[in-house]
Amino acid sequence: MRKGEQYGLRWSDVDLQRRVITLRDTKNGTSRTIPMIDDVLKAFQKLRKLNLERKDRAVDQPNRSPEDIVFGIGDNKRWWETALQEANIRNFRWHDLRHTFCSRLAQAGVSLKVIQEAAGHKTIAMSARYAHLDHTTLHNAMSVLNRKTSKD
Repeated sequence: MRKGEQYGLRWSDVDLQRRVITLRDTKNGTSRTIPMIDDVLKAFQKLRKLNLERKDRAVDQPNRSPEDIVFGIGDNKRWWETALQEANIRNFRWHDLRHTFCSRLAQAGVSLKVIQEAAGHKTIAMSARYAHLDHTTLHNAMSVLNRKTSKD
């Protein structure tokens, strides 16, 4: 999910029984549904149980996010920068998580069409930009062309 999709997510769009997240306000203007893997489902179940309260920024600055917003903040700058500093990580942006997601799917042999759907890209060409293959993945793919020899 894009950062804006994550921070605009409402509980009404998270279906824990069907294990899907519906994104209604996407960058390319269309809605899409994302399946939840086991780890994501568990994280949302724990988050739901926390029943976090939305907090106002200040007395004169109320929290304008909807009541059923999943993440009760509009931005992650403060905690994200702190987490990166504490982990001694430099030159890493939130969007790099999307890049890693697409790259890992490609390295696992997932088709560009599936990556396109999962990432919400309008075109396969956009997915291909994110799907960098490492040398081992490329080598393994080419090995399917090896001739099979029978050992006597």
